[in-house]
Amino acid sequence: MDTAIEKIERAYRIAKLGYSGGVNVNLERMELEFLLTAAHELKISLESDKRVVRKDFRTDNVG
Repeated sequence: MDTAIEKIERAYRIAKLGYSGGVNVNLERMELEFLLTAAHELKISLESDKRVVRKDFRTDNVG
């Protein structure tokens, strides 16, 4: 399974190829959905990381 970053990179590469050489509309829609899913997964991942960092910061400063 691709990570969110890999999905974004793949969507970018395909979009870049599409603008230079023309791409099937269905492919563009599929890649847009792929990119939106990746962005959502990345947002969730970053929010999770932020909570972990805050928790670690609090425990490191206790005592």
